[in-house]
Amino acid sequence: MTPRIVFYLLRPVKRPTFSVILPTFNRARVLAAAIESVQAQSERDWELIIIDDGSTDITRRLVARYAQSDPRIRYIAQRNRGVAKARNNGIRAALGRYLAFVDSDDTLRPNHLSYRLETFLKFPELEFIYSGAIIKGSRFVPDRFDPTRVVSLDDKDVYLCGTFTVKTATAIKLGGFPDVRYSEDGDFMRNAQAAGVKMLRVAKKTYTYNRSSEDSICGEILKSTKSDYVARS
Repeated sequence: MTPRIVFYLLRPVKRPTFSVILPTFNRARVLAAAIESVQAQSERDWELIIIDDGSTDITRRLVARYAQSDPRIRYIAQRNRGVAKARNNGIRAALGRYLAFVDSDDTLRPNHLSYRLETFLKFPELEFIYSGAIIKGSRFVPDRFDPTRVVSLDDKDVYLCGTFTVKTATAIKLGGFPDVRYSEDGDFMRNAQAAGVKMLRVAKKTYTYNRSSEDSICGEILKSTKSDYVARS
């Protein structure tokens, strides 16, 4: 039974406009909302690539249930290697012209992909679109360069991967996401800027960033930083 399901989930249907990359690790309890937000897109020409980063919960069975009724959903399992390598694995498997991203505890507004496509068609020289996000929970995250400090997600130099839409060829040219524990999206953005990638920040916010997950990387860094501070006091 298992080999047949894995083959089915990896079977591509056609070359879509978008490949949506969704890395996940033991997030079965919230994953359905992320998947269904992609299925609810008004732009229907997409594939969803779910990269399971070594989950030990029911993630595989959950994804299989969705994929059996929606052949646009693909599943890739890997041993636990971190979010950057999971995203890069998804990029390598992508068939779409453009890459979009969603984390397993976040969601896309129904017009997310259609708005991105409209913008790319309006400005064909663009390679990279990004924006701010709709924030659920705290608006503050650890500073990339000094995790004892926090920065606001409203700052224009704070970047969220979920808001990125990038030409697949451009992401490959950049080498994907740097393999760091935190702020790999910020490093990816800085690499793109340094390479002269043509990009645009759009005003409309169509990505919902959920800051309430207890096991988020940001939350873990804030907890560990607080613990280190208490230990030194």
